[in-house]
Amino acid sequence: MQTRGKERNHAGRQAKAACRPPRFTVDEALLVCILLGVGLALIMGQPLTGFVFYPGALLRGDWWRLFTHPFAHVSLYHLLLDGAAFLLLYRALAELGRSGRLLLAAAAVVGSLAAAAAAPGFATLGLCGLSGPAHGLMAVWGAHAVRTARNPSERTIGWMALWLPLGKSLFEVVSGTVLLGPFHVGGVGVPNPYTHAGGVVAALLAYAELAGLAPMRRPPSPLNLPTILEGGVTRRRQRRRSRISPRSPAGGLV
Repeated sequence: MQTRGKERNHAGRQAKAACRPPRFTVDEALLVCILLGVGLALIMGQPLTGFVFYPGALLRGDWWRLFTHPFAHVSLYHLLLDGAAFLLLYRALAELGRSGRLLLAAAAVVGSLAAAAAAPGFATLGLCGLSGPAHGLMAVWGAHAVRTARNPSERTIGWMALWLPLGKSLFEVVSGTVLLGPFHVGGVGVPNPYTHAGGVVAALLAYAELAGLAPMRRPPSPLNLPTILEGGVTRRRQRRRSRISPRSPAGGLV
C-alpha cells in the first residue's frame, strides 16, 4: 500500500511539473530585455533608425546594422506584433536547445535579409523587424511538431503550422504584396513581400541540417501538452515488485 501511495504521489508531482510553465533561459531573458529597450525608445519618441539595415549605410561602414536590424521597429504596434510572435515561437522550440534555437534564428534573419534585397526599392526602404524570422520559426515549429508528433491531432496541428507560413510566403512572392498588409491597425512601415519567404526557407534548411545531425528520438511533446509517460511508470512498478518479491534458492519466484 505504501508503495502504491508513493507511486501516486510521484505521478502527481510529474503532472504538476508538466503543467508548470518553463523558466526563462538566459538567451530568452536577453531577448526580452532587448525588446523592452526598443519599446522604451519608441515610447520616448526615439525610434532606433541607426539599427535599420540600408545597403548604402553598410557600405559606409555601419556593419552593426547586419545584427541590429531585426530589433528595429517603426512603432509599438510593429514591435508587439513581431516581437511577441518571435518570442513565443522561440520559447516553443526550447527542446532544440540554446545552440539549436540560435542557429535557427540566425538562419532566418540571414535568409530574410537576403530575400528582401530582391525587392524593388530595397536600397531606399531598407529592412527592419522580426516578421521574417518569426515566419521562419513558425515553419520550423510546425515541421518539428510533425516529426515528433505522438498522436494524429499533434501531427495535424504541425502540418497546419508548417503550411500556413509556406503558403502565405509563396502568395506574397508571386503577388508582390504582403498578405493582410492593408488590415494592419498600426504603422509597420512598407512591408517587403520577399522577406517572409526568405526567413521560412532558410529556417527550414537549418532545421533539416539539425534533424540530420541528431538521431531520431522521442522528446517531450512539441506542443507542450501536460503528459505523463505511463510506460516509465509501469517499468518502475515492475522493478519495485521484482525487488520486494521473495525468491527461491534456485532464483525463481516462490
